[in-house]
This record gives sequence, structure tokens and C-alpha cells, in this order.
Amino acid sequence: MTGDSYNNHGDNYGHIGPVYHFGPERFEFTEQVAEWLLGEVPKMGLLRVEAIGSPRSWEIGNMIYRFLVERGYKVARPVRIGMCLPAPTEALRYDHESNTLVVAADVLS
Repeated sequence: MTGDSYNNHGDNYGHIGPVYHFGPERFEFTEQVAEWLLGEVPKMGLLRVEAIGSPRSWEIGNMIYRFLVERGYKVARPVRIGMCLPAPTEALRYDHESNTLVVAADVLS
């Protein structure tokens, strides 16, 4: 999931030309993430989803919510949190004690 990427969509932030992204890739909801969720998160009890950060994190939180509901999980509507302290250190984390899935897609892996 790490590596550099290259995007060229023409007009990028007021200038024309390529935009280079160096460093880790951004967190995305992939097949690997889906498999991890199904293996890590138990179906018992009501699952809570917290999406922390930008609207991008919130959208990924909603995608994960829909994915789990479609597979028979009991999930509360995602909670949107703009920021928190201390800041999350992982893009996706499951807390067994509180049965909470924390999505912080802005954290680079």
C-alpha cells in the first residue's frame, strides 16, 4: 500500500501540469480492507462506526457502514468527527472493548 503516485488531470490547483505525490498512498476501501473487516469484526452486538477527519473519511465510513449492513451486521449510523486528540495513528482500527470501528482515512500508512 505504499508508493509514489502520479496524477495529471490538466488544471491542478491553478496551474497546468502534472501533480506528483511522494510517500505513502492514501487509505482506500479495497477488497483487502473488506476481507479484514469480515475477519476482524464480530457480528454480535451493535457495532459503532466513527469517521474522523475530512469528508473523505466520512465517505469511506459510510462505504464501510453500507458494506457491513449488507452482510448482516447490526451497525449504528456512522458518527462524523472533525478532529480528536490525540489524533488517530491508524487509518482503520477496531476496538474490541467498545465494539467500535474507527475510520481515519486521512492518516497515511
